[in-house]
Amino acid sequence: MNPWIVYRPFESKLKEQFGRIEAQKIIDEAHKIYQNMTAENSSLLKHKGKMTLPAVCLIQAMEKEGIDGVGLLNQYGDETGKVFAKGVKGITSLPFVSRIIWNNITSITDTMSAPSKGYARKLVNEMPETYGVDIISCPYHELAKEAGEERAVEWICHMDKQYMQGFKDIDYRRSQSRGMGDACCDYRLSYEGRPFRNPLRSFFGNTRKPEGLSGKMMAASMNSGHAKLGDWGMELLESMDILNGLDIGCGGGRNVNELLKRYPEAHVTGIDYSEVSVETSTKFNAEEIRAGRCTIMHGDVSQLPFDSETFDLASAFETIYFWPGLTHCFKEVFDVLKEDGTFLIVNESDGTDKASKTFEKIIEGMHAYTAEEIETALKDAGFEIQISDHHPSKPWIRILAHKPKKG
Repeated sequence: MNPWIVYRPFESKLKEQFGRIEAQKIIDEAHKIYQNMTAENSSLLKHKGKMTLPAVCLIQAMEKEGIDGVGLLNQYGDETGKVFAKGVKGITSLPFVSRIIWNNITSITDTMSAPSKGYARKLVNEMPETYGVDIISCPYHELAKEAGEERAVEWICHMDKQYMQGFKDIDYRRSQSRGMGDACCDYRLSYEGRPFRNPLRSFFGNTRKPEGLSGKMMAASMNSGHAKLGDWGMELLESMDILNGLDIGCGGGRNVNELLKRYPEAHVTGIDYSEVSVETSTKFNAEEIRAGRCTIMHGDVSQLPFDSETFDLASAFETIYFWPGLTHCFKEVFDVLKEDGTFLIVNESDGTDKASKTFEKIIEGMHAYTAEEIETALKDAGFEIQISDHHPSKPWIRILAHKPKKG
């Protein structure tokens, strides 16, 4: 690209300020200096900072006429930067744009000031909401020095400083700048907007703890979405007599209801730490609750609100991914189970399938455990493993653990 294109508006500015004839005299002289300079040193045209070269020539041409060329160019930089700032403000005022830019600030600055473009820089801090870079050398500054007019780069610094003020929610400060007479340009950025929640993370986060309208949709969908998995897991309970059951992380309440159907003499308690799940499960099991066979309550598996040795069955369908400390939570379950009690764990993921690894990246706090990891935590909590089974064609696992009798 012809580097003079950038300076066409400045040439128009000169004509407005000094008149067409005087301005054209300065412009012609600058182009003459440019031709002579590049003829003597053709490598200047291949320099990564060649955009600065016309500024060098314009400054020298203006100073021949007794004009403060540096001051005029800096003023041009300020004015140009303000124009750009308006456009930047319009774009970054759109929803999520400033946050998206901030989330990619490292790659953006890496691209703009890459070594391949002639920069040398040092990253001085990179934290979630702050970012700082020290520019060790800049190609525009280096060319200006080589061409004998170091001040020619200052107008670019002025432009940068102005247009960066247009970013909504991103604060830009220069700790050093050629435009302020310093030896180099160092800048500090900080994000001042609202935290950005990825829509995918927000939606699928409801698998961990359903909240709001999307959480209600998720809790309701769990009943149909996990039905086949739940029934497959409950096959391990067919030979058991159950009178008092506990379903931990009861979600939409379907598995609580299914346990009540399978064991008509039993009372089943469902517990969940999502208020939305408690509400959904309560509605789903309203008839059984009125009949006194079911209780749905809010609670946390890390601190179960029951007396020791209360239940003869505890179940956990598609939930242990989110439990805060697996062995600790298993000890809580162990405590509320009666001696000879049973703990059934059913997961859609065996901890090795691609889908679960993807969701681990999307859903905060999720960990898909392997059967071996679950078994180890169960044994550490005091359980004995009765059955550990893998579905023949799907990554489903079901584990049946037993609380041994004392002595």
